[in-house]
Amino acid sequence: MSKRYFIAFICFLIFIVGSQSIPAQQQIAVDAYAIFQQSCNICHGPDGAYKESLLMEHNALIEKGSVVPGDPDASELYKRLITTETAKR
Repeated sequence: MSKRYFIAFICFLIFIVGSQSIPAQQQIAVDAYAIFQQSCNICHGPDGAYKESLLMEHNALIEKGSVVPGDPDASELYKRLITTETAKR
């Protein structure tokens, strides 16, 4: 295999691998939205009883302590998501 073909082959592999990967943050957002639709939207959606109590703005979530960056165990939102007690959700 000549050097030119080898370089072309490597470039092709890099292109294929790079073009097929989905950024992790984008996938997390898709997964989180699906969980919200399935588990939260009944009460916190447009027709729900608690529609006014849902914070969706990044800065507000952090300022209110609902989300503590880097410390999910201290985040109220995370605690409510993982609890099995319906009353605490």
